[in-house]
Amino acid sequence: MGKINILGHDIASKIAAGEVIERPVSVVKELIENSIDAGCKNIIVEIEKGGKKSIKVIDDGEGMSREDVKLAFKRHATSKISKADDIFNINTLGFRGEALASIAAVSNLSVITKIKEDPVGTLCKINGGVIEEFDEIAATDGCLIEVRNLFFNTPARLKFLSNNTHETSRITDLITRVAFGNIDISFRFINDGKQLFYSSGNGDYREVIAKVYGVDLAKQVIPIERVFDSGKIWGYISTPSFNRGNRSGQTFFVNRRFIKDSGLTFCLERAYRTMIPIKRFPIAIVFIDIGNSQIDVNVHPSKMEIKFQNENQVHQALFNVVNDSLRRHVLIPRETFNKPYINKPQPIVTQTQLELIIFIFW
Repeated sequence: MGKINILGHDIASKIAAGEVIERPVSVVKELIENSIDAGCKNIIVEIEKGGKKSIKVIDDGEGMSREDVKLAFKRHATSKISKADDIFNINTLGFRGEALASIAAVSNLSVITKIKEDPVGTLCKINGGVIEEFDEIAATDGCLIEVRNLFFNTPARLKFLSNNTHETSRITDLITRVAFGNIDISFRFINDGKQLFYSSGNGDYREVIAKVYGVDLAKQVIPIERVFDSGKIWGYISTPSFNRGNRSGQTFFVNRRFIKDSGLTFCLERAYRTMIPIKRFPIAIVFIDIGNSQIDVNVHPSKMEIKFQNENQVHQALFNVVNDSLRRHVLIPRETFNKPYINKPQPIVTQTQLELIIFIFW
Protein backbone atom coordinates (compact mmCIF):
# COMPACT_ATOMS: atom_id res chain seq x y z
CA MET A 1 0.00 0.00 0.00
CA GLY A 2 1.36 3.40 -0.92
CA LYS A 3 2.41 5.95 1.71
CA ILE A 4 1.43 9.14 -0.11
CA ASN A 5 -1.96 10.67 0.68
CA ILE A 6 -3.87 13.49 -0.96
CA LEU A 7 -4.68 15.98 1.81
CA GLY A 8 -8.29 16.90 2.34
CA HIS A 9 -9.52 20.42 1.64
CA ASP A 10 -9.82 21.25 5.36
CA ILE A 11 -6.22 20.25 6.19
CA ALA A 12 -4.80 21.91 3.06
CA SER A 13 -6.62 25.16 3.87
CA LYS A 14 -5.21 25.27 7.40
CA ILE A 15 -1.68 24.60 6.17
CA ALA A 16 -1.96 27.30 3.50
CA ALA A 17 -3.41 29.73 6.04
CA GLY A 18 -0.31 29.26 8.19
CA GLU A 19 1.85 30.78 5.46
CA VAL A 20 -0.26 33.91 5.05
CA ILE A 21 -1.70 34.43 8.55
CA GLU A 22 0.97 34.12 11.21
CA ARG A 23 -0.61 36.25 13.94
CA PRO A 24 -3.28 38.97 14.41
CA VAL A 25 -1.16 41.66 12.73
CA SER A 26 -1.18 39.54 9.55
CA VAL A 27 -4.98 39.72 9.48
CA VAL A 28 -4.95 43.49 9.99
CA LYS A 29 -2.38 43.94 7.21
CA GLU A 30 -4.36 41.94 4.66
CA LEU A 31 -7.67 43.61 5.46
CA ILE A 32 -6.19 47.12 5.42
CA GLU A 33 -4.56 46.46 2.05
CA ASN A 34 -7.91 45.34 0.64
CA SER A 35 -9.49 48.55 1.96
CA ILE A 36 -6.79 50.69 0.33
CA ASP A 37 -7.18 48.84 -2.98
CA ALA A 38 -10.94 49.53 -2.74
CA GLY A 39 -10.26 53.28 -2.91
CA CYS A 40 -11.43 54.17 0.59
CA LYS A 41 -10.83 57.48 2.37
CA ASN A 42 -11.38 56.28 5.94
CA ILE A 43 -10.27 53.09 7.70
CA ILE A 44 -11.20 52.13 11.25
CA VAL A 45 -9.47 49.20 12.94
CA GLU A 46 -10.87 47.89 16.22
CA ILE A 47 -9.34 44.98 18.15
CA GLU A 48 -9.97 43.17 21.42
CA LYS A 49 -7.43 41.20 23.47
CA GLY A 50 -4.55 41.94 21.10
CA GLY A 51 -6.64 40.80 18.14
CA LYS A 52 -7.05 37.26 19.48
CA LYS A 53 -10.68 37.78 20.44
CA SER A 54 -11.77 40.20 17.72
CA ILE A 55 -10.43 42.22 14.78
CA LYS A 56 -12.78 44.58 12.97
CA VAL A 57 -11.85 46.63 9.89
CA ILE A 58 -14.33 49.17 8.53
CA ASP A 59 -13.85 51.19 5.33
CA ASP A 60 -15.83 53.42 3.01
CA GLY A 61 -14.42 51.98 -0.20
CA GLU A 62 -16.30 50.63 -3.19
CA GLY A 63 -17.48 47.49 -1.38
CA MET A 64 -18.38 44.12 -2.94
CA SER A 65 -21.41 43.00 -4.88
CA ARG A 66 -23.47 40.02 -3.75
CA GLU A 67 -21.91 37.87 -6.49
CA ASP A 68 -18.36 38.86 -5.55
CA VAL A 69 -18.90 38.03 -1.86
CA LYS A 70 -19.69 34.45 -2.83
CA LEU A 71 -16.33 34.15 -4.61
CA ALA A 72 -14.10 36.36 -2.43
CA PHE A 73 -13.50 33.70 0.22
CA LYS A 74 -12.50 30.96 -2.20
CA ARG A 75 -8.80 30.25 -2.51
CA HIS A 76 -7.02 32.04 -5.36
CA ALA A 77 -10.00 34.30 -5.99
CA THR A 78 -8.95 37.87 -6.81
CA SER A 79 -10.07 40.88 -8.81
CA LYS A 80 -6.50 42.19 -9.14
CA ILE A 81 -5.08 39.92 -11.87
CA SER A 82 -6.54 37.70 -14.59
CA LYS A 83 -3.54 36.33 -16.51
CA ALA A 84 0.05 35.29 -15.82
CA ASP A 85 1.60 38.44 -17.31
CA ASP A 86 -0.30 40.59 -14.80
CA ILE A 87 1.98 39.30 -12.03
CA PHE A 88 4.80 41.42 -13.44
CA ASN A 89 2.71 44.57 -13.72
CA ILE A 90 0.92 44.77 -10.37
CA ASN A 91 -0.52 48.14 -9.35
CA THR A 92 -2.40 46.95 -6.26
CA LEU A 93 -1.29 45.84 -2.80
CA GLY A 94 -3.16 42.55 -2.95
CA PHE A 95 -3.10 40.13 -5.87
CA ARG A 96 -2.53 36.53 -4.70
CA GLY A 97 -6.15 35.74 -3.81
CA GLU A 98 -5.14 33.88 -0.65
CA ALA A 99 -5.72 36.28 2.25
CA LEU A 100 -9.50 36.19 2.73
CA ALA A 101 -9.69 32.43 2.27
CA SER A 102 -6.82 31.93 4.73
CA ILE A 103 -8.39 34.21 7.36
CA ALA A 104 -11.79 32.56 7.00
CA ALA A 105 -10.24 29.08 7.37
CA VAL A 106 -8.91 29.77 10.89
CA SER A 107 -11.54 32.07 12.41
CA ASN A 108 -15.18 32.98 12.77
CA LEU A 109 -15.57 35.67 10.11
CA SER A 110 -18.44 37.93 9.18
CA VAL A 111 -18.63 40.52 6.42
CA ILE A 112 -21.17 43.25 5.73
CA THR A 113 -20.66 45.07 2.45
CA LYS A 114 -22.49 47.15 -0.13
CA ILE A 115 -21.76 48.81 -3.44
CA LYS A 116 -23.46 52.08 -4.32
CA GLU A 117 -25.42 50.48 -7.22
CA ASP A 118 -27.22 48.04 -4.90
CA PRO A 119 -30.19 49.11 -2.74
CA VAL A 120 -29.18 46.76 0.11
CA GLY A 121 -25.99 45.20 1.36
CA THR A 122 -24.82 41.62 1.80
CA LEU A 123 -24.17 39.71 5.02
CA CYS A 124 -21.95 36.64 5.00
CA LYS A 125 -20.86 34.58 8.02
CA ILE A 126 -18.12 31.95 7.72
CA ASN A 127 -16.91 29.59 10.43
CA GLY A 128 -13.70 27.69 9.81
CA GLY A 129 -13.97 28.20 6.07
CA VAL A 130 -17.60 27.08 5.81
CA ILE A 131 -20.33 29.59 4.89
CA GLU A 132 -23.09 29.36 7.49
CA GLU A 133 -25.18 32.43 6.66
CA PHE A 134 -25.64 34.46 3.50
CA ASP A 135 -28.34 37.12 3.38
CA GLU A 136 -29.33 40.69 2.56
CA ILE A 137 -28.86 43.43 5.15
CA ALA A 138 -29.19 47.20 5.44
CA ALA A 139 -25.74 48.72 5.08
CA THR A 140 -23.82 51.79 3.94
CA ASP A 141 -21.41 51.75 1.00
CA GLY A 142 -18.11 50.10 1.84
CA CYS A 143 -17.10 47.03 3.80
CA LEU A 144 -17.03 45.81 7.40
CA ILE A 145 -15.12 42.61 8.14
CA GLU A 146 -14.96 41.16 11.65
CA VAL A 147 -12.64 38.29 12.51
CA ARG A 148 -13.36 36.58 15.84
CA ASN A 149 -11.60 33.78 17.70
CA LEU A 150 -8.54 33.69 15.45
CA PHE A 151 -6.90 30.22 15.31
CA PHE A 152 -9.80 28.66 17.25
CA ASN A 153 -9.39 25.48 15.19
CA THR A 154 -5.58 25.47 15.15
CA PRO A 155 -4.66 25.53 18.86
CA ALA A 156 -1.00 24.85 18.12
CA ARG A 157 -0.74 28.19 16.30
CA LEU A 158 -2.69 29.99 19.02
CA LYS A 159 -0.27 28.68 21.64
CA PHE A 160 2.68 30.46 20.02
CA LEU A 161 1.14 33.94 20.02
CA SER A 162 2.59 36.59 22.34
CA ASN A 163 0.64 38.24 25.14
CA ASN A 164 -2.04 40.80 24.32
CA THR A 165 0.28 43.79 24.86
CA HIS A 166 2.88 42.54 22.40
CA GLU A 167 0.31 41.63 19.76
CA THR A 168 -1.29 45.07 20.12
CA SER A 169 2.13 46.70 19.76
CA ARG A 170 2.72 44.87 16.47
CA ILE A 171 -0.62 46.05 15.11
CA THR A 172 0.02 49.64 16.23
CA ASP A 173 3.40 49.58 14.50
CA LEU A 174 1.87 48.29 11.26
CA ILE A 175 -0.95 50.86 11.18
CA THR A 176 1.39 53.80 11.79
CA ARG A 177 3.69 52.64 8.99
CA VAL A 178 0.81 52.16 6.56
CA ALA A 179 -0.42 55.64 7.50
CA PHE A 180 2.95 57.04 6.34
CA GLY A 181 2.40 55.51 2.93
CA ASN A 182 -1.22 56.64 2.61
CA ILE A 183 -1.45 60.17 3.99
CA ASP A 184 -4.64 60.87 2.01
CA ILE A 185 -6.48 58.17 4.02
CA SER A 186 -7.67 58.69 7.58
CA PHE A 187 -6.72 55.86 9.96
CA ARG A 188 -8.27 55.26 13.36
CA PHE A 189 -7.04 52.45 15.60
CA ILE A 190 -9.01 51.39 18.68
CA ASN A 191 -7.82 48.77 21.17
CA ASP A 192 -10.23 47.45 23.80
CA GLY A 193 -12.36 50.60 23.40
CA LYS A 194 -9.42 53.03 23.67
CA GLN A 195 -8.14 55.00 20.68
CA LEU A 196 -4.40 54.50 20.23
CA PHE A 197 -3.81 56.23 16.89
CA TYR A 198 -5.56 58.66 14.56
CA SER A 199 -4.49 60.39 11.37
CA SER A 200 -6.72 62.88 9.58
CA GLY A 201 -5.81 61.94 6.03
CA ASN A 202 -5.16 65.59 5.11
CA GLY A 203 -2.12 64.78 2.97
CA ASP A 204 0.46 66.23 5.39
CA TYR A 205 3.41 63.91 6.04
CA ARG A 206 4.65 65.99 8.95
CA GLU A 207 1.35 65.54 10.76
CA VAL A 208 1.76 61.76 10.75
CA ILE A 209 5.46 62.04 11.64
CA ALA A 210 4.56 64.25 14.61
CA LYS A 211 1.93 61.79 15.84
CA VAL A 212 4.32 58.85 15.64
CA TYR A 213 7.74 60.31 16.47
CA GLY A 214 6.94 63.65 18.10
CA VAL A 215 6.68 67.29 17.10
CA ASP A 216 10.41 68.01 17.51
CA LEU A 217 11.39 65.46 14.88
CA ALA A 218 8.60 66.60 12.56
CA LYS A 219 9.99 70.15 12.67
CA GLN A 220 13.58 69.10 11.91
CA VAL A 221 13.02 66.22 9.50
CA ILE A 222 15.13 66.40 6.32
CA PRO A 223 13.36 65.86 2.96
CA ILE A 224 15.21 63.75 0.39
CA GLU A 225 14.62 63.34 -3.34
CA ARG A 226 16.70 61.81 -6.13
CA VAL A 227 15.84 60.58 -9.63
CA PHE A 228 17.82 57.58 -10.88
CA ASP A 229 17.72 55.52 -14.08
CA SER A 230 14.87 53.21 -13.06
CA GLY A 231 12.79 55.53 -10.93
CA LYS A 232 12.79 57.97 -8.04
CA ILE A 233 13.67 57.91 -4.33
CA TRP A 234 12.12 60.42 -1.95
CA GLY A 235 10.98 60.75 1.62
CA TYR A 236 12.09 62.09 4.98
CA ILE A 237 15.06 61.30 7.23
CA SER A 238 16.02 62.40 10.73
CA THR A 239 18.97 64.56 11.64
CA PRO A 240 21.72 62.58 13.41
CA SER A 241 20.58 63.93 16.79
CA PHE A 242 17.32 61.96 16.44
CA ASN A 243 18.18 58.27 16.62
CA ARG A 244 16.99 55.08 18.27
CA GLY A 245 18.45 52.00 19.91
CA ASN A 246 16.79 49.78 17.28
CA ARG A 247 15.60 49.91 13.67
CA SER A 248 11.91 50.41 14.48
CA GLY A 249 12.05 53.95 13.08
CA GLN A 250 12.98 52.85 9.55
CA THR A 251 10.14 52.44 7.06
CA PHE A 252 10.50 51.60 3.37
CA PHE A 253 7.87 51.66 0.63
CA VAL A 254 8.25 50.44 -2.93
CA ASN A 255 5.43 51.68 -5.15
CA ARG A 256 3.51 52.46 -1.94
CA ARG A 257 3.93 48.88 -0.70
CA PHE A 258 5.40 48.61 2.82
CA ILE A 259 8.39 46.25 2.64
CA LYS A 260 11.33 45.03 4.67
CA ASP A 261 14.70 44.91 2.93
CA SER A 262 18.05 44.42 4.66
CA GLY A 263 19.93 45.90 1.70
CA LEU A 264 18.04 49.20 1.88
CA THR A 265 18.54 49.27 5.65
CA PHE A 266 22.30 48.79 5.25
CA CYS A 267 22.60 51.60 2.68
CA LEU A 268 20.60 54.00 4.86
CA GLU A 269 22.71 53.31 7.94
CA ARG A 270 25.95 53.46 5.98
CA ALA A 271 25.17 57.07 5.04
CA TYR A 272 24.92 57.92 8.76
CA ARG A 273 27.97 55.91 9.78
CA THR A 274 30.20 58.78 10.95
CA MET A 275 27.35 60.90 12.31
CA ILE A 276 25.63 58.83 15.01
CA PRO A 277 27.02 56.64 17.82
CA ILE A 278 27.60 52.93 17.39
CA LYS A 279 24.49 50.78 17.92
CA ARG A 280 22.21 53.77 17.34
CA PHE A 281 19.95 53.91 14.28
CA PRO A 282 18.38 56.74 12.25
CA ILE A 283 14.69 57.37 11.65
CA ALA A 284 13.57 57.41 8.03
CA ILE A 285 10.49 57.14 5.83
CA VAL A 286 11.72 56.26 2.34
CA PHE A 287 9.63 55.88 -0.82
CA ILE A 288 10.93 54.21 -3.97
CA ASP A 289 8.86 54.73 -7.09
CA ILE A 290 9.98 52.31 -9.78
CA GLY A 291 8.55 50.61 -12.85
CA ASN A 292 6.56 47.49 -12.01
CA SER A 293 8.58 45.54 -14.55
CA GLN A 294 11.73 46.34 -12.53
CA ILE A 295 10.58 44.50 -9.40
CA ASP A 296 9.15 41.13 -8.39
CA VAL A 297 6.64 41.29 -5.53
CA ASN A 298 5.62 37.63 -5.80
CA VAL A 299 8.41 36.42 -3.50
CA HIS A 300 6.56 35.49 -0.30
CA PRO A 301 2.87 35.12 0.64
CA SER A 302 3.19 38.03 3.08
CA LYS A 303 4.12 40.32 0.12
CA MET A 304 6.62 42.19 2.34
CA GLU A 305 9.68 41.00 0.43
CA ILE A 306 10.52 42.07 -3.10
CA LYS A 307 13.34 41.66 -5.58
CA PHE A 308 14.83 44.49 -7.64
CA GLN A 309 15.98 43.76 -11.17
CA ASN A 310 18.88 46.20 -10.68
CA GLU A 311 19.46 46.06 -6.95
CA ASN A 312 22.87 47.77 -6.95
CA GLN A 313 21.49 50.81 -8.75
CA VAL A 314 18.70 51.26 -6.20
CA HIS A 315 21.07 50.80 -3.25
CA GLN A 316 23.59 53.26 -4.63
CA ALA A 317 20.88 55.84 -5.31
CA LEU A 318 19.57 55.54 -1.75
CA PHE A 319 23.03 55.93 -0.20
CA ASN A 320 23.84 58.94 -2.38
CA VAL A 321 20.61 60.85 -1.72
CA VAL A 322 20.77 60.30 2.05
CA ASN A 323 24.48 61.12 2.25
CA ASP A 324 24.17 64.27 0.13
CA SER A 325 21.07 65.48 2.03
CA LEU A 326 22.77 65.02 5.38
CA ARG A 327 25.83 66.99 4.30
CA ARG A 328 23.66 69.84 3.02
CA HIS A 329 21.58 70.11 6.19
CA VAL A 330 23.97 69.05 8.93
CA LEU A 331 27.14 70.93 9.89
CA ILE A 332 29.90 68.35 9.85
CA PRO A 333 33.26 69.58 11.20
CA ARG A 334 36.23 68.99 8.95
CA GLU A 335 39.92 69.23 9.83
CA THR A 336 42.07 70.86 7.16
CA PHE A 337 45.75 71.90 7.14
CA ASN A 338 47.24 74.38 4.70
CA LYS A 339 50.66 72.80 5.18
CA PRO A 340 51.86 69.59 6.75
CA TYR A 341 52.03 69.96 10.51
CA ILE A 342 55.68 68.98 10.65
CA ASN A 343 56.67 71.89 8.42
CA LYS A 344 54.66 74.46 10.36
CA PRO A 345 57.08 76.87 12.10
CA GLN A 346 57.00 76.52 15.87
CA PRO A 347 56.49 79.68 17.95
CA ILE A 348 59.55 80.98 19.83
CA VAL A 349 58.96 81.54 23.53
CA THR A 350 61.08 84.30 25.06
CA GLN A 351 62.39 84.20 28.61
CA THR A 352 59.92 86.88 29.67
CA GLN A 353 56.95 84.89 28.17
CA LEU A 354 58.16 81.74 29.88
CA GLU A 355 58.34 83.45 33.27
CA LEU A 356 54.82 84.87 32.74
CA ILE A 357 53.42 81.43 31.91
CA ILE A 358 55.02 79.91 35.00
CA PHE A 359 53.62 82.74 37.16
CA ILE A 360 50.08 82.24 35.80
CA PHE A 361 50.03 78.49 36.43
CA TRP A 362 51.72 78.90 39.82
